[in-house]
Amino acid sequence: MKEVKVSKVLDFVKNELCREGTEKNAELNLVGAFIGGKNLKITFHKNPEELYRRMLSFCATYGVVVLKTDPGTLEMVIRARNDVNKYFVANRETKEVIKEVSSLQEGKQLITDYEKEDKRNGVFEKGFYDIIDDSRLSYLYDVKK
Repeated sequence: MKEVKVSKVLDFVKNELCREGTEKNAELNLVGAFIGGKNLKITFHKNPEELYRRMLSFCATYGVVVLKTDPGTLEMVIRARNDVNKYFVANRETKEVIKEVSSLQEGKQLITDYEKEDKRNGVFEKGFYDIIDDSRLSYLYDVKK
C-alpha cells in the first residue's frame, strides 16, 4: 500500500477537522522529515476525542503510517510522502539550489563530484553540499554513505 501524500493530510485537517479552516480544532506541525516525505504531528484542541477518532479513521482508510499515538494527550505523529519526488543539490548554509537531480543516488554522485572538484581547487569544506526535497523547507538532509 502506498503512503498517503502530504497534501491529502493537509486537506483533511483543514477541511474536515477545522471546517474549511474557519475553526482551529487541530494543529499540524512538521516534526521531522526523511528523503521523500515528512513526519507530521497533529494536536487536537476542540472536541479532541472525536477528532482523534476521525483522524485514526482517516489513517486506516488511506493507509497512513502512524508513527506515534498518545491517547492521553490526544496527539499523533504520522508519516506522509511528498507530492512530487524531486531532489535538489543545494548549498547547506544558504539553501541555494545548485542543480535539480532525478534521484537521490544521482544527487549523492553529484555531491561527490563537486567535493572532488573543490579539493582540486583547494576550497573543500565538508558538508557544504546537501540534498533537499521538493518541499524546499528549511529541513536539509544529511547525505551519509
